[in-house]
Amino acid sequence: NTIVGRNAFKAEESFQSVTSETQRETVEINGRQITKKTKEITNCISMVLPGPHVFLLLIPLGRFTPEEAKSVKIIQETFGENSLMYTMVLFTRGDGLKNKTIEQCLGNPGSPLMNLIEACGKRYHVFNNNQTEDRTQVSDLLEKIDAMVKANGESFYSCKIFRQMEREKQEQQMKFLMERVEKLEEEKETMKMMTEEAKQNQDKERKRREDEDKKRWEREKQISEEQYQRLKSEMEEVIREKIRIERERREQLEEFEKILKEERNMREDQQKTFEEKLQLLEEHHEGKLKRRQLEMKEEWEQEKKEKICTETKETLKNINPPYFSMRK
Repeated sequence: NTIVGRNAFKAEESFQSVTSETQRETVEINGRQITKKTKEITNCISMVLPGPHVFLLLIPLGRFTPEEAKSVKIIQETFGENSLMYTMVLFTRGDGLKNKTIEQCLGNPGSPLMNLIEACGKRYHVFNNNQTEDRTQVSDLLEKIDAMVKANGESFYSCKIFRQMEREKQEQQMKFLMERVEKLEEEKETMKMMTEEAKQNQDKERKRREDEDKKRWEREKQISEEQYQRLKSEMEEVIREKIRIERERREQLEEFEKILKEERNMREDQQKTFEEKLQLLEEHHEGKLKRRQLEMKEEWEQEKKEKICTETKETLKNINPPYFSMRK
């Protein structure tokens, strides 16, 4: 509000941010157009084509909250590492300084606030919002922004940078999913080999036991019927245990195959959704850019017509006065 010179943006006393929607305001200061925007930052880039020159991180003096302490991390995660080249801290409520300088209020090196300023390239400015009529503080801010833009090679944070960063994040997610699928494939193959090995061992063990049982049975033929029945029951228990183990191994293998199939389907769906969103975003930006170019062309033609009319009137004004004087 101090920059645009009017109460264009909502401002309340709160320990949390009160802004929830994107808002754009434009004002002319010292012969230049300044466009201000509020939060919902992932949607704001498309409203300032071809891209913003600076991100102003607003912090009221005396209210440095944990939310503001992690602002740099939020900016980096949203716009990428290079976004800090275009970021400046703007302290509001500078009337709270009284007889102190801003440097005396920043704290010692290594403090959360100093770490934030260091991350933003030591770029900061102070506003006294109770003296909005003092436009020099706005002019000083614009001079600091100009210096930052010059240091950045006259560049700005473009939609292309934002789309590239988003694409890299999606590629990292895809890479993570691919690695997880490959890991599941390896685990499936390992489980299959273990199952085969266990089956072979069970077959060998079964054959060994059957041979031993057969020999034992032949030796025990002469034993009483009761002893024979007991040995038979033990053999049946061994066979049942073998069947149970084989069934559990088979169920585990089927469960792994099901998980692998679900992971593969999810990866294909995410890739398809990402491609569709990317196409819609590019079409949306191209449409806005074409409309803006058409509006600029119409404005230029209108200004040209007005300039021709003005020049014609001035020419007629310089020629006609003697003529009317003589007739009078």
